[in-house]
Amino acid sequence: MQRKIMGIFILVLALALAAPAEGDSNFNARTRVYGYVMGGNFHLTPAGSGLWDNLAYTEDAVAPTVGIGFSLLNINNRFFLNLEADATWASLDTGIYDTLNVAVVSLMFQGEYRLGRMSPVSLYCGLGVGIIHNNGGNFPAGLEWLYVPEFTDTTLATELGVKVSITRHLMFRAAFRAFALVEDYYGEYGHYWDDYLGYWMDDYNSELYATSVMAGLEFHF
Repeated sequence: MQRKIMGIFILVLALALAAPAEGDSNFNARTRVYGYVMGGNFHLTPAGSGLWDNLAYTEDAVAPTVGIGFSLLNINNRFFLNLEADATWASLDTGIYDTLNVAVVSLMFQGEYRLGRMSPVSLYCGLGVGIIHNNGGNFPAGLEWLYVPEFTDTTLATELGVKVSITRHLMFRAAFRAFALVEDYYGEYGHYWDDYLGYWMDDYNSELYATSVMAGLEFHF
């Protein structure tokens, strides 16, 4: 599934790059407020599912993403600072008793850089928060059943992506996004007193929770 999605992404990007530029006005038609619709592969790790080593068959699903963005800053139509909010839904068929239904709400700050004054291509990276809700369920674990309760976790979200201007108000966009759960390794307080060094030590544990590869269209109103 991931190979097919990456193949489609590479093909669309190659066609967009090969198309003749329509001039700077094509890119400058972007408005401050925009919406986007994307789809792709959503991957849930054993840590994100709550099943750990008991996860069966598949951890992947085709998932849609719908979002809205707002350009906070535009410097000479070359650098943009955007704020985006979107939602993703995924239904993961584990091949066993229950299906994992996951919903993700992401809020991302995004830095976007246009490659050239006449270029339709820009690259971006983002940092934000992803709230992941898992409906849980009953799943076989060896000779016993494992019950995963319904839960919601707040994760650190990072992303890398590309945008290509197609028409005056329409862009192709694709991205890879990763969600990580950062926890206090030493319990509630997240730090401890080191007698040898004589000061408080902080120690946190980061766990990859989920990843998403997605591509779609961005429309500027």
